Amino acid sequence: MQRLRIEVFFFTFQVCIMGNQGLILGIFVSGRGSNLRAIAHAIKEKRLDARIALILASKDDAPALDFGRDQGIPSFGIPSGKLGQQQRLDFILEKLAAFEVDFISLAGYMHLLESEVVVRYRD
Repeated sequence: MQRLRIEVFFFTFQVCIMGNQGLILGIFVSGRGSNLRAIAHAIKEKRLDARIALILASKDDAPALDFGRDQGIPSFGIPSGKLGQQQRLDFILEKLAAFEVDFISLAGYMHLLESEVVVRYRD
């Protein structure tokens, strides 16, 4: 639970730096989505000036995808075994660009993220 509070604080800190424009978030998840739910809750309570534009999960059957879909958030499993590394990277970057994400969160994401994604969204 303490780690969750730190993550939410980190997002709040980022919003203060960025000003009133709000963040457009892309959330990466792997499982149930407890960190995702905490972020969504902070947004709903107006403790975080942001909008979750996209959820990407490491598995097609991650329960966090169901939560996202129930909330009306576009939610996708990252096809890992079906695609090569470059195709997987292209899938991720295309989704992030299509939903105009400007900040990503690895909210319990349990896989390595390609350096190209980290470099593109490091600020």
